[in-house]
Amino acid sequence: MTESILLIIIFIMAILLYRQNHLNKNNNKLVKSNSALKSKVTRVNNDLHKTQEMANIGSWVLDLKNQDLRWSLQTYEIFGLDSKVNYDSLYDEFLNKIHPEDVNNVKETYKKSLKDKKSYILEYRLAINDTSIKYVIEHSETTFDEEGTALISYGTVQDITEATIGKMEIREKDLHLLHQSRLAQMGEMLSMIAHQWKQPLGTISASTIAVIMAIELQQYNLDDKKSRDEFLKFTLLKLNNISSYVQNLSQIITDFSDFYKPNKNSEIVNLDELILKTNSLFGETISRTGIVVEFDLDAECEVYIHENEFMQVILNLLNNAKEQLVSNKIDNAKINIKTYIIEDNVFVEISDNGGGISKENINDIFNPYFSTKLEKNGTGLGLYMSKIIIKDYHDGDISVKNIEDGARFIIRISKW
Repeated sequence: MTESILLIIIFIMAILLYRQNHLNKNNNKLVKSNSALKSKVTRVNNDLHKTQEMANIGSWVLDLKNQDLRWSLQTYEIFGLDSKVNYDSLYDEFLNKIHPEDVNNVKETYKKSLKDKKSYILEYRLAINDTSIKYVIEHSETTFDEEGTALISYGTVQDITEATIGKMEIREKDLHLLHQSRLAQMGEMLSMIAHQWKQPLGTISASTIAVIMAIELQQYNLDDKKSRDEFLKFTLLKLNNISSYVQNLSQIITDFSDFYKPNKNSEIVNLDELILKTNSLFGETISRTGIVVEFDLDAECEVYIHENEFMQVILNLLNNAKEQLVSNKIDNAKINIKTYIIEDNVFVEISDNGGGISKENINDIFNPYFSTKLEKNGTGLGLYMSKIIIKDYHDGDISVKNIEDGARFIIRISKW
């Protein structure tokens, strides 16, 4: 009996030892697996941090139920905060880093995204210190439960300071070139004004001389009522003519002054009416050269544009066509201005019969400072700025091609 019990005890101990040995082996495997998993997680985190560092982009997670905000290391770096510090409220630190002028917009955008249950993309500024400002772009989306309660928001934030400053510098350069381009046209504009003033000034001078001569030569007997009435009628007619021409002179100055005021905002304008208005500024300058301007205006629509800048493009194309026709001494010189609509796009074509553009130049004429009229003090900015105005201000394009007897410039913008 005693031997049986001893054998049972030995058997049980053997089983326990086997089980313990098996558990130890499994524990060792588990420890190794955990170690490998931790190592892998560490590598993944390091790789993620390195990737985020290279792209200058950080990530964040906001647990709305527990109000727990978590940032990646790169997010701390973008916001200029220490990832090793245990901040009382990371969200408050986040708000404190946003530029004071942008804080409300950031808050309202996030609130609206929760209300509308939509993701958002937002650019805003960070005030890192008194002298340093960063530009960032944030992407965010939120998960919701079946009842529509917001659960977790996920987001990324990227430092776009370098790219933004670069765009600002390019924009500043383009504005400077636009100013240069307008100054380059000033001489032509002054010539237009002078020409349009000649006739009114001549008429005013003639009317004034007529009144003076009538008085000095005593053409009217002021002692006679009938003759005096005729003199008053004659004088009033001349004064009315002078007043009318003075108003005309004033309107000419107003038109050209308005043209040189840059449009800060786009306006809704009838395209065909704008073409005619532009031609009124330049029409006499062209007509005195014997060039005929033909119109084929079929757009009959409104466009959302920077009016004066768009007029500058049309004037530049008309002036280039005029100079080409005059330079080449073209008989029966013509310029045709055509407008039409294709689907959601509006087109303006300005064609001439001036012989076209040479093959070696046609691909370069929209480049800055490229000019075929350097001997005539051409700046090479007119067509370049026309391209900038149409592309950047109106999200359109401008192109050129040779036609049978000349060149055709084609402007495309969106219909409003």
